[in-house]
Amino acid sequence: MRCKGVLSPSKGYVSEAVRTVDSADVNTRALIIATLATGLVILIAFAAQVLIAV
Repeated sequence: MRCKGVLSPSKGYVSEAVRTVDSADVNTRALIIATLATGLVILIAFAAQVLIAV
């Protein structure tokens, strides 16, 4: 049993592309800073865990 058109449009193409994030709304510099800050927090947490374990 096969259902046509359930997973894909019957015409075979999508009329409008789905955009999750508009590239103009996301600042690359802000993403890089957020990534570096997150990495620093992870590094500090790991170092604290090692120091507590010793």
